Formats: sequence, structure tokens, C-alpha cells
Amino acid sequence: GRGRSALTALLEVVSKGQELNFVMPSNICPSIVASASTINARIIAVDVEKETGLPSDSAFKKAIMSSKGPGVFMPTYLYGFDRSYKKAISSARNRGWFVLENDCCGTLPACKDYKANSTRGDAVLVSFGGGKPIDAGGGGAVISNNAELIQDLHDELVSYQILDQSFVKMEEQLIGVRRLLQSKKINYPKMG
Repeated sequence: GRGRSALTALLEVVSKGQELNFVMPSNICPSIVASASTINARIIAVDVEKETGLPSDSAFKKAIMSSKGPGVFMPTYLYGFDRSYKKAISSARNRGWFVLENDCCGTLPACKDYKANSTRGDAVLVSFGGGKPIDAGGGGAVISNNAELIQDLHDELVSYQILDQSFVKMEEQLIGVRRLLQSKKINYPKMG
């Protein structure tokens, strides 16, 4: 139904029920954060540079190296920018972390140094939502050459409920309410 469903399934498979660090850019889509929150991942948002909207390789590496325990590193390619994350990916691999490239805007295939049928990570997450370069009206995919991972993801995803039009309508209404509340700058009562 959604790219975030694929991401949630991947995080559930990779975490195997244990606490997981999840390193990502600070300007990531809130849906990514929501997916990571469903498995109680420790979200580590890395600041981005104003010139590209992407974190630097060294900033990602620092976040990975300062985290304790297992994790997923998600370099993300946005706004038509590609960046080499060799140091961060090497650090993640040395720690046994999963590397999930997020190519939500279909940037990688357009890059001159990108090799067909290869990824720099263990998998690539692609979104087909409205407004994306690969606009299929919704959905998403995790792409990997690891057959065992793909089978584990399939086994996880078949347990998910199919999204029908009532779910789509409810989601659109909730997003509208969130945007309205943000625009009103409502002071919420303190909880707990």
C-alpha cells in the first residue's frame, strides 16, 4: 500500500525484536519517522547542509560511530542530489549495521556514476507516491539482491492489512487535521 509499509516490514525483519538505532537525515519525511516509531527504534536525526539538504558523509559517520548497539543507516537522496557516503557506509558495515538507501525521488539511476543492478547498500527503498518522479499513485518497494531478505519481507508483509479507499480517505483527513492544527499553533495541554 505505501512505501512506509515496506520500510516498517524491513525494520521489523532487521531488528528481530531487539532495540535498533535508526540513523537518517533530519529533514526526512514524517512517515519515515512514524514507521521507525512503530518498532520503537532509537531515531537519530543528522543535520543537513543548507546547500544540498543532505547530511555530510562525516556527519553520518559520527552519528553511526557514537551509537551503541545494532542499527540501520539510511542515506537518503533528495532534491536531485547524490552524495557519496563511503565513510558512513563503511562504518555501518564494520559495525554490522544494515544499510538502506532511501531513493524517494529516483535520483540514483540518473547519476552518471550509478551502476545498473547494483546498490551501495543492502537494499534501496523507493516511493511511488503522488508527486514523486516515479508517480504510480502510491505504494513503494524495497529492492535488494538478497533473496533471503526479500522472502522474509514477503512473509512479514502478507500479515499486513490491505489498504482500501476507506483507509486512504481516513489518512487524507488525518493529514488535513494535522496541517490545520499546525497552522493554528495550538497550545496543547501537557500529557502525563
